[in-house]
Amino acid sequence: MAFETVYLARHGQTEWNVEGRRQGRLDSPLTPHGLLQAQRNADLLGNHQIDAVFTSPLPRSRRTAEILAPALPVEVLNDLAEIAHGAWSGLTSAEIDGIWPGMRAAREQDKYAFRFPGGESYADADVRAGRALAEITSASR
Repeated sequence: MAFETVYLARHGQTEWNVEGRRQGRLDSPLTPHGLLQAQRNADLLGNHQIDAVFTSPLPRSRRTAEILAPALPVEVLNDLAEIAHGAWSGLTSAEIDGIWPGMRAAREQDKYAFRFPGGESYADADVRAGRALAEITSASR
């Protein structure tokens, strides 16, 4: 099945986004601004037909998805989980620099292939995203 249109949305702003903390697979609640962002996106989609909604298992993503399409069931796909930041989860840039001097600069050299200590790379997440799209496609037939 070919998708005619696919909309992708990131979760709304969270408390940790405001604090500059890496969330990865840890959760942080949406801020009032994050809830407003989700509602604005829902308003933009208001005149479009949405047939299905898929989301990461994290509550911030599920809440955003519920706001985007309140009349539809939200299907959780584990392969849509946020990138695993490993040992960097929950830390600010300053905290990371104190524990792993120079590692953030090394990451800048190749963000796609850089694997977070004890976590995964964007390349790993890319593979998971491909599996999620394949699952969505096969479920739509």
